[in-house]
Amino acid sequence: CRWGIKMARVSPNTTTSTYGWEGLTPLPFGVPASITTVSFDPFLTWANASGLPPGATRGGDNDSDGFENLYEYEAGLDPLSGKQQTLVTSGATITLTGHPDITIIGTGDQRRLRVVFLRRLGDPSVSATVQFSDDLTNWSNATNTPSVIATSSTHEALAVEDAIFIPAKTIRHAKVSYVHTP
Repeated sequence: CRWGIKMARVSPNTTTSTYGWEGLTPLPFGVPASITTVSFDPFLTWANASGLPPGATRGGDNDSDGFENLYEYEAGLDPLSGKQQTLVTSGATITLTGHPDITIIGTGDQRRLRVVFLRRLGDPSVSATVQFSDDLTNWSNATNTPSVIATSSTHEALAVEDAIFIPAKTIRHAKVSYVHTP
């Protein structure tokens, strides 16, 4: 019998490896002559299941709601509806996926922002950064480490608190950014 495996990686650099073995017995009828393996991309699987057209990109905005497909993928939003909803957790369970939930915790001079955001399970190619600002111009990354507070079959909800307290009559802002690293 004869068999061979050819593996190729097309990007970022083309790499091809071939392995095989040949014996004296021919392959039986119906045995495939080759096997093709395909890289698994969780975003593309989601895009297809969500009804996005072929070729939809992470940076695209198919529903023109101002949010890129990558953000909607991570936040568990529908990339075709434009429907806006905020993340909801109950105990250790995510009951509704959506935009980050930003709240003020603490009292008096111990008040600070708390951001609860989603991270999709099974896709380490996407990272999230939580940032805080006083003026919407100068942003600084969260210094506290996010902790997992709830999960679902597709996401985990993480919470991170601002390290800066909000004194009376001060405004503080927060945002979450997602970046894909191939």
